[in-house]
Amino acid sequence: MSLCIVANWKLNGSREFNQQWALEFLKHFNGNNFQSFGIAPASLYIDHLQEILNNCGIKIGAQNIDYLEAGARTGEISASMIKDLGCEFCIIGHSERRTLFNETSQIINQKLIQANNNSIIPILCVGESAEDNQANNTSNVLEKQIIEALQGIAELSS
Repeated sequence: MSLCIVANWKLNGSREFNQQWALEFLKHFNGNNFQSFGIAPASLYIDHLQEILNNCGIKIGAQNIDYLEAGARTGEISASMIKDLGCEFCIIGHSERRTLFNETSQIINQKLIQANNNSIIPILCVGESAEDNQANNTSNVLEKQIIEALQGIAELSS
């Protein structure tokens, strides 16, 4: 089995933080320890981390993409945009996006399709609420989320 670790930096970071973190991390990073290691910084810092971590084996990805490729979507970022930045993966369906931004299974499905169409590796997040967990409904919730997210997707190209 291969070990893959992805660090989601959420709404954190700055150019100074990125620089200090990367320099310290690279002192200890041994790319042979992992099949894949990735970082998902805030979109604003993708380019900066690409520059700092250039050719060291750490993958850079996005925390989110829009479910549309283009249009009047102020503040959003498309799969082709992150591909253009050199991102290899994208986190899709994170619990914060589901709850804070009311992302439905249909939206998550469209995001997976956009990622697939742009050869971006999707990291599909699924999870149950505390209530579902206490009601022993975890398996049903996870199964439903996975089935709905993959609806109509015959094969992932990545």
